[in-house]
Amino acid sequence: MIINSDIDEGGFYEDALRRIAHFPGVTAAIPTVQAQTVLVDTISPDEVEMSFLGANTRQLILFGIDPILDPFAREYNLVAGGFLSDNLNALDVVLVQEFAEDQDVWLNDWIDIVTPEGFETLRIVGIISKDGAGQLNQWSIRCHTPDGSAENF
Repeated sequence: MIINSDIDEGGFYEDALRRIAHFPGVTAAIPTVQAQTVLVDTISPDEVEMSFLGANTRQLILFGIDPILDPFAREYNLVAGGFLSDNLNALDVVLVQEFAEDQDVWLNDWIDIVTPEGFETLRIVGIISKDGAGQLNQWSIRCHTPDGSAENF
């Protein structure tokens, strides 16, 4: 596994991904973008700026994935709905069941998240169990959005 956390560098270049994918023993090079945010309705307006500084404990972790390639690397156990489409402009999300139940949201509901540019609305298209890719600690959740839309967060 290779991780690049340098925001200024903008992640991996596509050429690097192609070279990694052709390295002996590598089955696939699968990109993932990770971003932290919070649900809009879980914070007050004066907490928005603090959430970007990490002071908010109700953080939501978004994983922007390639919905075609990522299931080859991680197991997604759907409880309801479907997985993400290959439309990289879609603002869809797959939530962990426990989080969806705690927030009283379900399929085809919309959730609002805080972004550096303001707020963004995502449609829930699937619910996964808290195993496989759904495993995270109780203070964070896993959301999956197509690679293109996650880069906006």
